Order: sequence, then C-alpha cells, then structure tokens
Amino acid sequence: MPQVTLENLPQILEHDTKVKVAGVDIDGILRGKLMSKKKFLSIVPSGFGFCSVVFGWDMHDQTYFKELKISNAENGYRDIIAVPDLSSFRRIPWEGDVPFFLVSFLDPDTGGPLSACSRGLLKTVCERLEERGLRAMAGDKSGSNLFYRGSKDPHPPYQDLAHLSDMGRHFLAGLLSGLPDVMPIVAPTINSYKRLVENFWAPVTVSWGLEHRAASIRVIAPPTASPKATRFEVRVAGADANPFLVLAAILGLGWRGVDKKMEINLPPLGKGEDVGGASDKGVRLAKSLKEATATMMREGSVARDVFGDNFVEHFCGTREHEIRLWDEAVTDCVPPVVVDNYKPKGTYIDLDGMQCYKTGPTAATSAIFIIYDIFGFSDQALQGADILAHADSSQQYRVFMPDFFLGNPMPRDVYPPDTDAKKKMLGDFFAGPAAPPKTAKLVPELVKKIAGTQEGKGVQKWGSLGMCWGGKIVSLTSQSGTPFSASAEVHPAMVDPNDAKGFTIPVCMLASGDEKEDDVKAFKDALKVPNHVETFKDQVHGWMAARGDLKNDRVKEEYERGYKTLLDFYHQHL
Repeated sequence: MPQVTLENLPQILEHDTKVKVAGVDIDGILRGKLMSKKKFLSIVPSGFGFCSVVFGWDMHDQTYFKELKISNAENGYRDIIAVPDLSSFRRIPWEGDVPFFLVSFLDPDTGGPLSACSRGLLKTVCERLEERGLRAMAGDKSGSNLFYRGSKDPHPPYQDLAHLSDMGRHFLAGLLSGLPDVMPIVAPTINSYKRLVENFWAPVTVSWGLEHRAASIRVIAPPTASPKATRFEVRVAGADANPFLVLAAILGLGWRGVDKKMEINLPPLGKGEDVGGASDKGVRLAKSLKEATATMMREGSVARDVFGDNFVEHFCGTREHEIRLWDEAVTDCVPPVVVDNYKPKGTYIDLDGMQCYKTGPTAATSAIFIIYDIFGFSDQALQGADILAHADSSQQYRVFMPDFFLGNPMPRDVYPPDTDAKKKMLGDFFAGPAAPPKTAKLVPELVKKIAGTQEGKGVQKWGSLGMCWGGKIVSLTSQSGTPFSASAEVHPAMVDPNDAKGFTIPVCMLASGDEKEDDVKAFKDALKVPNHVETFKDQVHGWMAARGDLKNDRVKEEYERGYKTLLDFYHQHL
C-alpha cells in the first residue's frame, strides 16, 4: 500500500468517484459516511463537521438516558471535527474496492483530541512516550525491545522477573496497580463478566506469572521465549472491547508504572497454581459491569489519573446506560416455575443426624446457606434453592438447606395466627426449637460441618439466605466474625434496625407488604454496608417460601422476580 500524502492523494484516487470515511465510537463501532471524491479532497486538510450524537447513543442508536457533556440535547448534538487519517488508507474489497479512511475526532473548542475519541486517547498516551524518545509497538517485531534485560539478574525479586528489564518491571507494576480501575474498558458489556469466572482458565484476579496462561498478565520472556519476543500478554480483555481503548489502557497504566518507578509487590502465580485459589494473593476483579463501573468512577481512581476526569465521566456514563438497560430488561434467566408438585433436583446429606438438602454443581466454588422458614422443606423453598443453584449460567452455586427442626416444622395452617391457640403455638415454637439466638449459634458450626463433607469440599466463599424467621437468623449471623461474604433476607420476621448497625457484609432484603414499612426503612437507613432493600408491596409475608401461592399468576411473577433479584445480588457480591 503506497504512503499517502496530501500531494499524491489526488493521484491515488484518480480512478475513484467516491470515498468512505468512518470514525470509531466508544464501543469500537465504525460510524461513517460515503462522500464524493471532490468533497473528500476539499476537507482533507482541515476536516469536516460530524454530528456528535455518535458519542451520545449506544450501539443500537438509542440515546443515553443520562445527558453526557460531549453530546446532549442542550448543545443540540453539535458537530465535532472529523479529520481523515491518511495513513489509514485501505480499499474495501467487498464494496467494489471503494477507498476508505479512518477519521479522528477533535474538540471544536480546543482543536485537540476529543476526550471520548478512543483513537485520540491512544494518541495522547503514545505522545507521553514519544516525549521520552520512545515508541510503543503492539504485535510488531521491529525496533529494540526495552522489556528485555541484557543479562540475567542473579538476584531478582522474583525468579519470573530474572530476564525482565527495570523498565519492564515498572511497566508490569503499573498494569497490576491499575487493572481493577479499568475493568469497564477491557470488559465493557454485561456479558463480558460471564466469561470471567473461576475454573475456566479465566483471569479473575490481579495476577501474573511467567508463561502462566490463566493469570491476568502472562509474562513472556526467557528462558521460555527468545529475548526479542519479551512481552506482556494482558489476558483480561475480550473480543467485545474497543481495541483502541484497550491499547490506551495498557500503555497508560504501564507508563504510569514506569514514570513512578513502581515496584511489584504481588508474588507471581507458580506453575499449576489456580487463579483465585488459596495461593493467589491478588484481589478479585469485578464480577459485574456495575461493580467495575463504580470502581472506575470513584474519586481518586487510577483511571482518572491516567485518562482524566472528562474521559472517565463520559465513558462510565455510557456503561451506566448499559447497566440500566440490563436492570430494566425482563429476562428468562429464572427457569419456568413449577406451580404444583415440584420435584427437587438435589439430594439430602446427613450432618450427624440432621438432614440437609444439597443442590447445585460440585464444581461451584461459592455456596449459599439457606435458613428456611418455620414450615421447613416446602416445595417453594426447595424450588428456590434449585433456582439459586442453577439459574446463573456464568456463576453457579452449591446450595445447602439444613433441617433445623429435625423433621418437626410448624404446621402450615397455624398461619396467620388468628386465634389464641395459634398464637400460643407460635409463641411456644419461637421460645423453643425456633429460638433465634439458639439457632444463630448453630449456623457457624453447621457451615464448618458442611465444609468438612465431600459435598462441601472446595467451597471458597459462603453466602446466606434467610426466609421469614430465617431472616432474623441471617441478621444475627451477619455481624462481626461472620462466616459469610454476603447475606440476604426475604420477607424477614422481627426486622430490627439495631441488627442492621452491626452488619459487616453486603445484604439484600426483599420485604413483603406485611412487614412494617417504618421498620424496613429504619433498617436500611442503619446499614453501613452495600445493600439492596426493596419491598414487594402486593405480596404476603412468605411469598418466596411456604406461603407462596404459585398458582396465582401475580405471586408466581413476583416469586420469579424475587429470585432473579437474589441472583443478581449474589452475582455481584459472592
């Protein structure tokens, strides 16, 4: 392909009548137009006006729900400047060999790269290196490799770094330091995080290692590679990412490490060591786009330091749009609910004389401990356990539900307690086998006991779920010293704001219309941990467990929505 200049451009296009131009939007999609050759030649030197709405809508051409600074109704989706990059000249074979040029977007007020333009962002980062007389290469074998150490370091901080130069080490340190803060760039969609799960060779933590193909950053260097091939393979980014943004992130983070002479404080993963396993000391990367976006947007994030506030605010605003679309979508992630005669998918295990329902794949590394309501193993509770175990295809769970009442639950017809006899039965039950403090003491012991069984072996994180009476037990066992990483309560009994003050883990509370509104509000207000508190106002106490009349279409609908909400919560926090 000939080098294109302003001088030889007319000659190169001599036999053409039209030219295609396109710029890259925030999602990495080409947005362009076809123009006459005459028009194109006239705008090459200084560029042309291009509607900024390409940075004001998503990949489906739907405008963002949040008005962003660059393109919005108030500024009339004003034009930005698009300047053709002559070095990007190609012909498109499947469109009659029409000539094609990429454009870069400039801010009409400053004349500099538009903050949201991914090509401009990459150019800005590259210029930081050029100021030091350096150039960055991706997939290029020319030039001098500055990551290679001329001779082996006899005393490296880690053996995996023996052949890596000081610059290479600083660059790697920068990548490790900033990776959690740029996750929305390398994993930009809701579905990106369905790939990033344990046990599938996926990079789920901040991790690195020489020739480690499951770590976030694979170091390729001698003695397993030739010196000139020394490089880093950043393995978190997926095919759904904008490549210009990904390259800008890698260069920006790495150069930050070089500029600050950062040191690597995280040991490498050894051969055969699992990412996310007991020996992995790296922090867990975000499990959802929502979590990743909040991390990137926070004040003082590495992303703000590397890319500036304008880019972070715009880009994260676009991700908030994706999150909102997902939150508002009605999906079929919860399987069809069986309204009668449910056949459980799990089995029962024995815990020294106590039966325990167990469901879910044995390969799952997270588990949910369910404390049922006072009516015991109801079809609705068992079906809920199976939904939690299997419905999230990207993050399944082992679910355990012990029989606290040893086969003697409260009869169903005692509720509602509308007679003195029923009230006495309930009172005696709560003072006896269902006494909350007594049950709460059993919970940590049962978690340990389950973990010691074949069915519980390998569980790394535990969540809890309490139904009705079980909600109170969850409140008591979510305090300091809890064995759980996240907890949930559905239509909880005995809601107490004083319990909320002591929570040390994220919590989800799904209240019914029967719980006192003031108590639920006070509980939420007292929480100091991440939380999701919601009231299903037209549902009765117990609708997600034994008292849920699933033959009623409305109850069934809210039963499904309740379990989907729990799945979303556990996906983010467990």
